[in-house]
Amino acid sequence: MLKHPNYMTLFASLYLLVFVIFIQLNVFINLVHLLFLCSPIVVITLMWSILRYGNYKGKEFTEDQHWGYQDRPGN
Repeated sequence: MLKHPNYMTLFASLYLLVFVIFIQLNVFINLVHLLFLCSPIVVITLMWSILRYGNYKGKEFTEDQHWGYQDRPGN
């Protein structure tokens, strides 16, 4: 699962959704505290998975090109 950033993104999104729903419904307060304490682990694991196994499908720039938005026409 860690080698697939799409799955990690889905997991982190569902984790956040469950966390927010439990807070809004004011249920499982002890679980909310546990989810809050474990949330940095989820975020760091998501970041590591994306940086380690993610594939960039955008345009590569040469030395003389400037970075910026890819959808804007160049000057």
